[in-house]
Amino acid sequence: MNRLTNLILAIFLAMPALSLAQTQKMGPTILAKGHAIAGAYVVGVTGELAILQDGPVLFCMIWDKIPKIVARVVLPEETYLWDYVSPKAGMKAMGEIVVQVKGAVAAATIKSDGSVTKFNRLSAGGGLFRGRLSMPATRRRFAWRVVDDTYWVVPTLTGLRCFQRKKNGDVVDCGSESARLTSEQSLGHGLGYRLKARVTVPFFDLAVGDAGHPYLLFRQNRFYARRELPVGKGKIWGKAPDTDNNEVVKFEHRIPPLCVDFDDDGQRDLIHVDPGTGTTLIYRSGKRALGKGSEPDSVFRVTGHVLWRWLADGDGDGRKDLFLLELSKLNVIAQVKVMQKRSLPVILSMRRQLDDGRFQRSARWSDRFEFPCEISMTRNVRRVRFRAPFKLLQEGNQKLLLLGPAKEGGVACYERVEKHWVPMASYPELLMARGFHFKPFDDQRWLANSGARPSVMLLMKNPQSADDCVMTLKIPEKK
Repeated sequence: MNRLTNLILAIFLAMPALSLAQTQKMGPTILAKGHAIAGAYVVGVTGELAILQDGPVLFCMIWDKIPKIVARVVLPEETYLWDYVSPKAGMKAMGEIVVQVKGAVAAATIKSDGSVTKFNRLSAGGGLFRGRLSMPATRRRFAWRVVDDTYWVVPTLTGLRCFQRKKNGDVVDCGSESARLTSEQSLGHGLGYRLKARVTVPFFDLAVGDAGHPYLLFRQNRFYARRELPVGKGKIWGKAPDTDNNEVVKFEHRIPPLCVDFDDDGQRDLIHVDPGTGTTLIYRSGKRALGKGSEPDSVFRVTGHVLWRWLADGDGDGRKDLFLLELSKLNVIAQVKVMQKRSLPVILSMRRQLDDGRFQRSARWSDRFEFPCEISMTRNVRRVRFRAPFKLLQEGNQKLLLLGPAKEGGVACYERVEKHWVPMASYPELLMARGFHFKPFDDQRWLANSGARPSVMLLMKNPQSADDCVMTLKIPEKK
């Protein structure tokens, strides 16, 4: 029997639009409870499929009047990374699960009836993943569908290797790109019998450019580079910082680069945030000259650290603005107070996007919040976990919403009205007991059906007992 032992499905019948009072009383929908749920992910082009990971087992769910498990995928032994690839247009299948195991890349198809094919080998591995796997396989984006072709990237000991599977099923090795892999190692204390080692894979993402041609945007040593696929050679796209400072108040904290078209010119741009120094680098594709290693288009810093970044229309002018969740630098006394209160004083700030695509250097507004957290510090481990979600939500041209901690405890959904955040819904039942924590910033939205408002999927973990929980919260309607 798998460890996802207590699966609870909530039935939602057709109902009229909820009033504010009804919304305030509506609590979370519990999808599953289990001993150690490794992850909960929303995948697919429109977010119609949810995947819950319990160790090596993936449960695929759709919303068909009620949440419904439609497929169960068992990952191969020694799986290190897995990804989901959407089906081809007109293909009668739910998609594919692509995995990177110790010596190869393999894929299995989830058929429309819920059955799953065997994992078939697609290509060789890169030699990076070796040794004994000590934790559940990680979901990381490394495979993409582009029309009828599939592309995937394999991290190697010296860089990145690209592959293409054509419409007829033939697999083509697109060659390798050199990139520096950073490693960290600590021998611990005493006689040095405690050994910790980690390899950090460089950033990479796939985008589709002019005329539908895909390209790979990746970190190549001191530069960001771009390479056309399936044939081409990596060319310098922009100068990257020489070092990244990932420590926030002496706790490691990483923010992946945000690769998205924020100025609406049809090309992917990039936002690089260094959380340790509070530095934000803005790269705009329309301003890039390939091969020249040009500097970022703009650079600005906050006075402390940055915990996360978002893009959303905060002033209703149709342009995406930049939001930063900031944390001031804390002296020793302030750190002691944080540990006593179990709460971080954070600031959410907004920087407008101007007519020319640049962001204002100074914040248009900034609001303070208390962000509940759990901090543990021993001689060998320093860790901070967040006890509430903190997510910016926006649907189309609607007003900005924030899902975050409530002053009275628990979680609340706020709407930005003029210069204030107004509570729309509260979830006091999400008041966290000691030990519980969320993955706070990523935005997982599950679409029930076309035309319906999506729900936010949350994974609440408790490492001290068998009470990990996956739930959804309906995004409330405006008045």
